[in-house]
Amino acid sequence: MNLTQLIDIKERIAIGAPLLERQRAYVLQCINEANRLTPPPEVVHMPPNYLGRIDHIWAFLSLDDGGEGVCAAPLGRGMLTVPMIAADKRRLDDLKPIARKLADAFKKPVRLAKFTTREDVEIYQPDVHGD
Repeated sequence: MNLTQLIDIKERIAIGAPLLERQRAYVLQCINEANRLTPPPEVVHMPPNYLGRIDHIWAFLSLDDGGEGVCAAPLGRGMLTVPMIAADKRRLDDLKPIARKLADAFKKPVRLAKFTTREDVEIYQPDVHGD
């Protein structure tokens, strides 16, 4: 795609003129690539914690010949995957259908494990002095 062709595409988009099939494919490829390279948004919403002390968590584990691994699922538009863990029944119930879909999609078992031994290893305090 040369500069003249890019300007033509830009003008067609600006005035709403139809794109040729190859132009449409190029624009979609560029959008997909830009979306892949865009960093995930910063955290802007932090609701208050509501569970008190967490003494156990559940994790969905994938099983294969290499052993176990924590399952992950896409968050939002699929730009970021997050581990499938829960500390309360509501979130656990939300994750169960996703675990079933993963098992079907990858033709591998998914195990739900409950971890109940808690050991606080480190505590990270906020920097109140701005150092």
